[in-house]
Amino acid sequence: MSEAINYLQKKEGRAILEAIPFELFQLNQADSDSPKEQELQKQLIEFLQSQANVSQVLDLLSVLHEPLNSKEFYLWLRELLGNTLSAGVSRLIDTLLPDVGDGDINVDHKWTGDSLTIWATESESGGVGVIQRFKRTYLEDPLSVLNHFSRTFEAQDYEQVDFDLRFLLSTRKATQSAFNDLRNARSYKQRFEANLQIQKVLGNMGVTTTQTLNNMLHTRVLRSGSNEQTDEYLNKLLGTWVRMEEEHKVEIPLNIASYLLARSKASSGENISVVKNKILSLLWPRGSVIRQSGLSFYNRFVSGKSKTERLLLEPVIGEKCPIIAYALGWERELVDNLKASGKVVLELEQYDIKQVNHAISRILTLPVEQYGLLLYPRLRRIRRQFGKVQLIVEIAEVVQ
Repeated sequence: MSEAINYLQKKEGRAILEAIPFELFQLNQADSDSPKEQELQKQLIEFLQSQANVSQVLDLLSVLHEPLNSKEFYLWLRELLGNTLSAGVSRLIDTLLPDVGDGDINVDHKWTGDSLTIWATESESGGVGVIQRFKRTYLEDPLSVLNHFSRTFEAQDYEQVDFDLRFLLSTRKATQSAFNDLRNARSYKQRFEANLQIQKVLGNMGVTTTQTLNNMLHTRVLRSGSNEQTDEYLNKLLGTWVRMEEEHKVEIPLNIASYLLARSKASSGENISVVKNKILSLLWPRGSVIRQSGLSFYNRFVSGKSKTERLLLEPVIGEKCPIIAYALGWERELVDNLKASGKVVLELEQYDIKQVNHAISRILTLPVEQYGLLLYPRLRRIRRQFGKVQLIVEIAEVVQ
């Protein structure tokens, strides 16, 4: 990253920067006789032609390769952590009290040394009892409230949908027939039957068909004019996008990714701006953008949106117990771990989704001998996340 930033200070790098505004925009065709540059395009050209402006931008980019133990990074991380926990509290109240609107509760935080205080106050002057209801809910079942709080930092719908769509596109042989039936449907009955078949195929592949997934599937993959070639093209675009992020070790936003993909995919003489807009209409937001959309909070004393990042808390809220794979001999391994810690996670691959019922039946009838007693485990939770199905199993007497 530092080498790339240094390269932009050279003559060759400056040439790349100055060419970007011409590739990002199409000329204004209002006057067909003499197309003109758009106003924003003009401003970008003038901005990048100034050495002082470019130097300021490169100075700001230095944060991408500075050591993580710097004071500035530490202060930024504290603020990000405070915002994330505040958003978690806001979402917790929304979950436990679904009749409470986003603007009814104001959430704020304050650091005092290494201690963080999060304030949740009612927006209505004098209050209308929301905080009291939340307090009563906590006192009735503190463990349940804390479990809900930890789940607010798990992957949300759009993160799961992003993974599922990439999975479906990378395994097109299993879905192509069902997709083609929907594309070729010419009546309501045919479309209805094709949709049912798609739901069945996705279920067999271990993909949960939520409303969010259906919306994204039909507006991106199964959109009007799509075919097997567009599926392959979209899969290649996503694969290249993911490889770029892995290579540079940073998340690349959709607008930047579409420009970089257009530069690599555009044929000789093809307008990069036109290709970029086409790619932009095919892809969808990924990464921190969708993570923030699922974890936000209201604070009337702060202008703009406060940045959050649930990945900061993922190592903290994860299950602190052994994880075993669903493979030959998993029952013996599960019993051994339940004896040792009282809690274990049985993890199944997405293609083993049909084995979940069998695994649950076996778990609930599996005796575990503990101090001369025969105890039976219970299934505390089933969680599906990023191609895995996790069964959280525990023996209540051992955990307590």
